[in-house]
Amino acid sequence: MKENLAPATANAADRLAVLQVLRAVAAMMVVWHHAIKAYALTTPDFALNLIHSLFAPAWFREGLGSGVDIFFVISGFIMVHGAGAYLDGRRRPQEFLLRRLQRIFPPYWIVSGLFVALIWGQSHGRSPELGAFRLVTSFFLFPSATAGGDISPVLGVGWTLSYEIYFYILFFLALVAGGRRYPVVLAATLGGIWAVAAAVGNLSAPGRFLADPVALEFLYGAGIALLLRHRQHPAAPVAGFAVAMVVMFAGSWLHVSGAISDQARVIYRGMPAALFVYTALARSQRSATVPGGLKRFWIRVGNASYSLYLTHILVIYYLAPPLARALIVRGLIAHADLAIFLSVLVSLLVGFAFHHAIEKPLQPGRLKRPDQGFDKGKRNQAAERA
Repeated sequence: MKENLAPATANAADRLAVLQVLRAVAAMMVVWHHAIKAYALTTPDFALNLIHSLFAPAWFREGLGSGVDIFFVISGFIMVHGAGAYLDGRRRPQEFLLRRLQRIFPPYWIVSGLFVALIWGQSHGRSPELGAFRLVTSFFLFPSATAGGDISPVLGVGWTLSYEIYFYILFFLALVAGGRRYPVVLAATLGGIWAVAAAVGNLSAPGRFLADPVALEFLYGAGIALLLRHRQHPAAPVAGFAVAMVVMFAGSWLHVSGAISDQARVIYRGMPAALFVYTALARSQRSATVPGGLKRFWIRVGNASYSLYLTHILVIYYLAPPLARALIVRGLIAHADLAIFLSVLVSLLVGFAFHHAIEKPLQPGRLKRPDQGFDKGKRNQAAERA
């Protein structure tokens, strides 16, 4: 039981539980963001007469997209938090990279295959997204451009996974080349590649991918892990959450109004995302950040967050609309926000189902639930799997 754990182990378990809650928050932000877009920007015909969403303002809608930045910060934290097993020789760096690839690709391939099948059926095989180059690069998350010029795979949300894979590779190389100095090697490599790519200005898809400073957000999470490792009782007032959200949405408003560019995302989204994550993790050492019952629910959402992230676009644009149409026709939905809520709810249910039926059986190892506690000798291994 948790109360029997040594203090260090209890802190590790608390932090891992908070990480899952943070993942849940980030995933739900992204799902809500896309659900609003579905009924505010690309409103289907059957929903044209609905009362407009209260959350349709672009600054709010786009601000919710900051869930992606929270994910990036969390990933950076987890890599450094779980690095001890590789530094002391208990595990090989090659195992790290293999496990991360095994975790990412199989569920991604399944959902991408479903998405490609839907596009094929709608376009009768004539969509430009169905070309051999686009399909191969998409399925292996190699940067390539859509017909509209965006750098993303066919399954659009996969653009974040391309950056995850990129960061995993650099982290692996830093472990191999840098040993215990891997944080310096990692920061220098990631920052150096970004600086060179930005200076060269290569307009190819890989060039634009590498020149996007959003990848630097992983370093925020890495820095948080290093900071918390050396500070036993870090200061983290609860106001940090409010400050982070205010800055995040204020930055979104400035971006939407044209005052700041996409290149500033690492500042106006990445920094408040880092503050949000730091506050939650630091406070986990001092007090329960989330009440027990609610915490268990959010941990479950966090456990399923990858499945939820992968599947929600298919739900919002393909699975939920027929249900929303039926309810609208019967007069049971008159407000766009009810249709949005329905999309989010169905996305959550499908995410849970996909996680338990497909994602978990495909994983090379099972992460012990954070609310069950961790054996002291296994907590670094569990952190790496998170």
